[in-house]
Amino acid sequence: MSVSSKQQKSIDKEIVLGMAEALMILNGETSTLEVKAELRKQNYFATQAAVSHFMDVLSEEEGWVYEFNGKFRVYAFQKDTDEIMYEYLEKDGHFWELLVNETDQIIFYGKVGSMGDLSRLTFDTNRHAILNGRNLIDRKLEDGFEAVEDVRELSIELRLKYFAYLKKQVKEVTLSYFGTHKTEVGIVEAELTSESGNITKKLTMQVEKNAGYELHFEQPQGIAQLLRRPSWDALKTGFDDCFLLGEKVVKRQFLEEGVVVDHVDKFRALQPAQTTAIEVNNDRLYRIDLNFEDGAVLSLSKYEMELKSELIPLAQLLLAD
Repeated sequence: MSVSSKQQKSIDKEIVLGMAEALMILNGETSTLEVKAELRKQNYFATQAAVSHFMDVLSEEEGWVYEFNGKFRVYAFQKDTDEIMYEYLEKDGHFWELLVNETDQIIFYGKVGSMGDLSRLTFDTNRHAILNGRNLIDRKLEDGFEAVEDVRELSIELRLKYFAYLKKQVKEVTLSYFGTHKTEVGIVEAELTSESGNITKKLTMQVEKNAGYELHFEQPQGIAQLLRRPSWDALKTGFDDCFLLGEKVVKRQFLEEGVVVDHVDKFRALQPAQTTAIEVNNDRLYRIDLNFEDGAVLSLSKYEMELKSELIPLAQLLLAD
């Protein structure tokens, strides 16, 4: 039994565009006759004249090439596109994120606040990847997802590059800094000059140094929080081992009952100086080394990525408790 024209769907330029692009991607080319036939199979009311008209308009707008075979025009894409597509959507505490670059289609999806899972496909052409991406976005919007601002710091490119590590369990961490503020305190016997002559006193000597340190932690818990602070005292937070990379004296003071002594001629240590503070500034972090439970090792350097917008946010994801 035939279907009446009243029951059939009407065509427009976008309908014809979608069908023509799909056929050209599938077969490399298509004709007005082929587009008309496929539209009719999908219950569209498509006449040869209407399809030919839309295809003629679209060839101008989309830059298609065509040739006339004596009966109808045969259309093809002029060249592949180089479009980049990105979309971030959320719904009910879940996110869906799409990137199309060249022929790669990358999708991250999962709960908001999590790394999520990864899906990756490679297409024959950028045009095919873009078309498929548009269709996926349309479906997500139909399902109730909405485009919102992605407030995460880390780019999708870096999350993709380090995705395998983000699924691993960190075992040990080493943070390397230059320019840390180190304070040492010791007791000295000092010789002072006074109006009545030279005298000897026990004084407190406080030395402030500029030092480089590698701080090693055998447990990664809490380190992500430390990286969120502008600065912190390594002695108060604790570490399992440290390696002094170099230091220089910035200031030396002698104190008697908390009061600074202006001039000391000579002194000798009565007991070794004790480190009382190692003030770490996260602006001076230059490398993070991570050892994982499975034996994998990863080194992140500020000389390979931007410190505040890439290295530290990536490390926080890797070290998330």
